Amino acid sequence: MTQPVTVASGAVADHFDPDSLEVLRPRVARLEAHEMQVEATVRLCEPGMDRPLRATREFSALPKGLCEPTGRCRGHAVPAAAIEGTGIFW
Repeated sequence: MTQPVTVASGAVADHFDPDSLEVLRPRVARLEAHEMQVEATVRLCEPGMDRPLRATREFSALPKGLCEPTGRCRGHAVPAAAIEGTGIFW
């Protein structure tokens, strides 16, 4: 059975519709750390866009490659990023 979801307006809905969510940050990035690579996804959701733009790229997790995701975020004017690292190597 699907649980009711409260959307940004405070209304309760029977299903989750991501298009009904309020955009808090129009430019964000997600960095997912793996053992040998970092996957960087940039998401841009600017006013006037039909749909958010999402682009993913992998970078080396070795010291030489760790600065590259930062450059990618800066190149897209992304001020905030979240990183996920759940492996035992941390």
